[in-house]
This record gives sequence, C-alpha cells and structure tokens, in this order.
Amino acid sequence: MKQRTIIFTGVFFLIAIISAQAIVPEALSGPKIVFETYQYDFGTIKRHADGTCSFVFRNDGNSPLLITKVTAACGCTVPDYPKSPILPGQKAEIKVKYNTKTVGAFSKTINVSTNDPKNSTVVLTIKGNVTR
Repeated sequence: MKQRTIIFTGVFFLIAIISAQAIVPEALSGPKIVFETYQYDFGTIKRHADGTCSFVFRNDGNSPLLITKVTAACGCTVPDYPKSPILPGQKAEIKVKYNTKTVGAFSKTINVSTNDPKNSTVVLTIKGNVTR
C-alpha cells in the first residue's frame, strides 16, 4: 500500500510539472510588437505638402524589442525608426516621410524587421492622393 502511494505521488508530481510547463503562454516569452494601426491614409494631399506620418507601436512582450531594419518599397518613402531597444511595456514610433512631388494616387509599403519571434516582419502601408 505504501509503495502504491509513493508511485501515485511521484506520477502526480510528474504530471503537475509537465502541465505547469504547458500552461506558460508562449506569447509571454520574448518581445512582442503591437502597432496601434498598420495603415495610414493621407487622403487628398497637395503637391509638395508635408507627407510625414507616424506609426506608434508598443512592446507587449517580456524582453527588449529590437527594430533591426525598416525598408520602404521605393525611394519616395523614407522611414526613420528607433535604433535602441524598446523595453517591455514601452511605446515608440516609426516616422515615415513620403515625397509628395508626384501627382496622383499612391500606396506604398514599409517592411519592419524585428526580433519578435512570432512577428519578425511587419508590413505597414501608407496611401493617399496627391493633387496640384
């Protein structure tokens, strides 16, 4: 009887340990980038007007978030991003400047590369219509 109790207790603790490891959400391990919005619409904008916008994001993870690279689809769009780590819970922004010298509708993408294991590349979009 004593031997069964010891075996039962050992199996119980083994199951408890395995279950506890499975309960820890993977989303909490590492950095996690979350943007307030993934698209910015300038609407109708005048030629040579200021084509600057910002994409605000937050690190919802539990370790520092690194923005490793930000690239735009063409040279008419210039991104500026934080080079230092974004700590858990901290907000930051990526500024994007679109050159409004060309008249017409536009839609451009910006690729954001991070160390977020679940979302290593985020695609942001700007769009609008430049008028004379």
